[in-house]
Formats: sequence, C-alpha cells, structure tokens
Amino acid sequence: MSIIGVGPGSSDWVSPASLTAIEQSDWIIGWELDFKPLGKLPDGKRIIFQTCADYKQIIEKTALEAFSAHASIAILKTGDPLIAPAGLEDLKRIFNKFDMRIIPGISTIQLTAAKVPVSLSDCQIFTYHPLPHDGGRDLRLKRKRMVFALERGFNLLVLTGVRQSPKQTASFLIHAGIDNRTPCLVCQNPGQLQETITRCSLEKLTNLNFDWQSVLVVINGKSPFKASACNP
Repeated sequence: MSIIGVGPGSSDWVSPASLTAIEQSDWIIGWELDFKPLGKLPDGKRIIFQTCADYKQIIEKTALEAFSAHASIAILKTGDPLIAPAGLEDLKRIFNKFDMRIIPGISTIQLTAAKVPVSLSDCQIFTYHPLPHDGGRDLRLKRKRMVFALERGFNLLVLTGVRQSPKQTASFLIHAGIDNRTPCLVCQNPGQLQETITRCSLEKLTNLNFDWQSVLVVINGKSPFKASACNP
C-alpha cells in the first residue's frame, strides 16, 4: 500500500511519482479534498471517500477487504504525509500486513517558508489536528514548545488547525511574554490560485482572521530574515 502526498491543492504541485503510484494502485482512499489536486477521479479504480463520520472505520474496513482481495491501496494525503503526519502511526498499525511505502509531496509548510524566505532547518514546525479526547493536552504541549523554540532562536512554522487559528497563536505568544512587535507572515491557500500573503506583527495578527488553509510564520528576533519578513 502507498501513502501518497498530493501537494497543497493544485494540480501544478502533484509530482509525477505521486501520479505513477496512484496509477499502480487498485483502490484509492481519501477525503474529497485529497482528490481535488488530481482534477478528476482516476479511471478504473475503486474510489473510497472518507468522511468525518467514518474516516477511521473506513480505513480499517478497507484494509481487511483489500488484504483478502489482494488489492493494492493508495491513501491520498494533501500536502506531504511526512510533514503533517496525521494518523501515520495508526496507518502503520492497520496496514501491518502490507508492504508500505510513502510518496512525499509538496507541503504548504515548504511553500510558505519559501515566501519569507527561511530555511526549514532554522524553523520548528507545528501542526494541529482534531484530538477530541485528549483534553487539550496536545495543544498545551505544542504551545509550550513554541515558546521554547523562540527562546532558542528558531522561527515558527505553524500549520493552522480547527483548534488553533493564527490569531489564537499570536494571542498566546504575547501572553507568554513574546514581544508583540515580532514580525509574522501568514500565507492563505499556499500554492493555489487564491493564495494571499499577509505580513504583520504579532499584535496586528491578533485582530486578523484567515482561512483554515493557512500557514503562519513567526520570525525570531535573532533571525537574519527579520527585515525581509516585515516588507511586502
């Protein structure tokens, strides 16, 4: 089975390797959004859509059926499954009878870092995913790590989630003692036709709203890219 990154949402960023892996698979699983970069549904394949009501159950059911049918499976992931690895450990467990391969994709994280520009080696990456039964532990832990990273000279790359908007991140960081003049960049819908880029400070960010498909960059005060991040 294959876990395939299909880029940020535009067909321009779907790699030939991803398209080849999809073509070689019998069954294709993904959320409706994951199929969008392909332009159309692949011909001659069994297509299985995930929904909020059954996204875990459908994976487990499909794994059992595919193993019995000797079918090859592709699971589509918007962006790069290694940068925002939601459920990767679960997939490894569910498909433990299959040979697994991961096809990397272009991530919104990479595209946004290129806009600043900053090297990923100078950043700490934070992603948020719905964890309804953890009591907010994941969110609290990652917020602590944000402050820790800034104190040690890293920039932050924060992939927006349903529980963590850019303005919420900015408010938390200011409350935690980070200078409210710290420069930021927010890229909405990176890599797509409707892409927009906003440069501002943490303080201004607390009053701005962005699409859920956004990536926030918080530029560390010691970063050599601080000036370029502030200028359009």
